[in-house]
Amino acid sequence: MSGVDTSDIYYPISWMNTTIYNILKLFRSQNKTKRSLPEEAECGSVDGIRCWLREGADVDAPDAYGYTPLMNASMLGRVDIVNALIESGADIQRKGQFGYTALHAAAQSGYLDVVQALVTYGASVNCKNDDGDIPLILAVRGTHAEIIDYLLRAGSDIHQHGWLGKSAVHTAIANGDQATADTLLNREMLIGCSRSESHRHVREHPRQTSSPLDDQN
Repeated sequence: MSGVDTSDIYYPISWMNTTIYNILKLFRSQNKTKRSLPEEAECGSVDGIRCWLREGADVDAPDAYGYTPLMNASMLGRVDIVNALIESGADIQRKGQFGYTALHAAAQSGYLDVVQALVTYGASVNCKNDDGDIPLILAVRGTHAEIIDYLLRAGSDIHQHGWLGKSAVHTAIANGDQATADTLLNREMLIGCSRSESHRHVREHPRQTSSPLDDQN
């Protein structure tokens, strides 16, 4: 026999066996009778959400990755859960990992009904994540045409620059998505024309823009 310590050979196997045993023990635990609130938001039911909240669970408690139940439900398109969480007081503007809000998650994942619900409840369409991206840019990156149109009508800033200094138009062009690029460029032109008309009106009718104090003098 050589002088090799056989414990060096068998230690990894022993460690693996112990790890597997502990994992199985965790899942067999009698205490694990129901999902956690973040899990309920991902794959459970509205009734399950309400049950957790009645028991005092924090509606904004983040999971191990820093995402709240609302963010996870938004990411997975669970509009019924999204509505239930917001009605129960979930922070619609809260940021998770990388500065993502629930609206960022829904816009990136392509769930129009969730985007609509969040905006209706007051989610900011121009909130930036850590890369500087607003939800519109993420929707453009994912080529979600209906969401792009909705966010534009909801007031998204088409001139906002995000990751690598790219605006929504730059992102569409980089994706080779000419249809979206054209839509965005047309929107820019409309905004430009509207601003020009507003400026022209001010020049031609200056007294209409004066303050009430001016009228009293």
